[in-house]
Amino acid sequence: MAEMRIRLEKQVQITGKMICVTGLTIGTGDVFGIGGIDKEMIRTGRDNQPYIPGSSLKGKMRHLFELMHDENPVAADGTPHSCKDVKCAICRIFGAGDSENSVPGRGPTRLIVRDAYLETDSAVATEYKRRTGQYVEVKAENVINRLDGQATPRRFERVPKGMEFRFDLVYRWFTITNGEETYCGEPEAKADINGILDALLYVQRDYLGASGSRGYGKVKFLLKPTNDEMVNAWLEAKINPDIGLDWE
Repeated sequence: MAEMRIRLEKQVQITGKMICVTGLTIGTGDVFGIGGIDKEMIRTGRDNQPYIPGSSLKGKMRHLFELMHDENPVAADGTPHSCKDVKCAICRIFGAGDSENSVPGRGPTRLIVRDAYLETDSAVATEYKRRTGQYVEVKAENVINRLDGQATPRRFERVPKGMEFRFDLVYRWFTITNGEETYCGEPEAKADINGILDALLYVQRDYLGASGSRGYGKVKFLLKPTNDEMVNAWLEAKINPDIGLDWE
């Protein structure tokens, strides 16, 4: 039996700014207290600033990527897609949970999504902090009882419109061979990176965080040139006014 070989060819970065087109909230859960906030925006432990967890962005990208690839059915229990198909792009890019390491030829998860931190020196953040002393706003809403018409107020913290976050994705380009057979190589890497860009575009057209159907979470991605000329050419082909993604 031939020896399996995994080679890391390059690490391709996809970075830039994510701008909040509308208010955005990613909550820490319900907060209990009379007259207080019902859901607080997640913050860093060190400086108490709002941020976008990498798990939230990656999870939304994965969810929409799964829907984009309808040949991969949704699991009966609603959990993220996971399979043992060595050629599955979803599992290759985003990971496949417990089955990931048991599929020869698939290799490690390709996509790394880091936490996105607030650009506190942006014009919007600087002005908002000057006026309010913080980087979040409180959005008041009401839930109407369908039987008696009574309104139940609730209050959410969210990042205001115009705030900017610095996002950083890394695609790990592997070549995986077993003797004469290549499981993953350049064709899969090209398809993966284009798929990642498609997923970012779908997040931009959809929403990030909670309450998207009520207007929250619309974002805009501004991408920077990457560390790879070939990848920049792919980005040039994808970034145009008809598609919606832009250069920073």
